[in-house]
Amino acid sequence: MTLPIFPNSQNMVEFANNLDRYLAGSDELFGFAIAGHGLYTWGNTIQAAKRHVEAW
Repeated sequence: MTLPIFPNSQNMVEFANNLDRYLAGSDELFGFAIAGHGLYTWGNTIQAAKRHVEAW
């Protein structure tokens, strides 16, 4: 699985559009990084999200 890294931007509309386009083409994505900012993950439970952080 590839961890997508998005450029950091203060334009949240542009960032959200880029993320939406990526998510539409991805079957199983559990996280992404923002360059120079950090990692974001999610899951059906807190434990699942934590497991994804540990995996990355």
